Amino acid sequence: MDAPSLNGVQRLTFYNQEDTVTNQLRNGVRGLMLDMYDFQNDIWLCHSFQGQCFNFTAFQPAINTLKEVEAFLTENPTEIVTIIIEDYVRTPKAMINLFTNAGLDKYWFPVSDMPKRDEDWPTITEMNYFPTYPVEAESCKENSAPLANMVNTCYKTAGNVLPNFIAVNFYMRSNGGGVFDVVDRINGHMLCGCSTVIACQEGAPFGSCKNISAPSSSPLTNTAGSFNGYVQFSVRSASTVRSPNCSLFLLFYFLLTAILLQFR
Repeated sequence: MDAPSLNGVQRLTFYNQEDTVTNQLRNGVRGLMLDMYDFQNDIWLCHSFQGQCFNFTAFQPAINTLKEVEAFLTENPTEIVTIIIEDYVRTPKAMINLFTNAGLDKYWFPVSDMPKRDEDWPTITEMNYFPTYPVEAESCKENSAPLANMVNTCYKTAGNVLPNFIAVNFYMRSNGGGVFDVVDRINGHMLCGCSTVIACQEGAPFGSCKNISAPSSSPLTNTAGSFNGYVQFSVRSASTVRSPNCSLFLLFYFLLTAILLQFR
């Protein structure tokens, strides 16, 4: 997310989404990938290197984001949110304390139901589809036809098993179709055997589908792409949609790498 810097230092790292976690959850996102680091005697969300968070790669204390998740689950108690953590925290018991202080311990998957003695977890097929370095200007293309093609590739590679998670950068952007259309199609196949979840009929046998026209996934004429979902940008991105220059981004990346190398 594009959160304003809270430590008074210009941030020199990339972000993957452009709206708040609360907004993402309202739009239907149910999986969050969070990078957590020890920083300033706390746990922070950070995009960094070498397993260490710096003031110019830090976003905000992780508890702020987790409290957004807790508030959403309190308002929507039947929903399930999966948090996938890239964990660089070394402080003993810090993660347990973090989730407890955020009020999320009451929503944890029960420890008693976790697998024991080589038992399998509940089936989850992860699919990560985004570049290592997110470029906002490329996200409309990435979240359109190539995303649907990647789902088909993973489906065949996994032995005709559809993914449970789709991880993308800038989830609201596409040139037509987009991540919400792909998720609707996946849910349609899984829930009722139809080409989209919109065609499912309550109480009908599996494979009985309403006769509807599938959403068009053809590119739009607007070269800037389109937005799906309820838009509520954070403070820094509230004005206009930015299309960052790729060369400028790479310059920042190489500068950041050079600065970090000095800490070796």
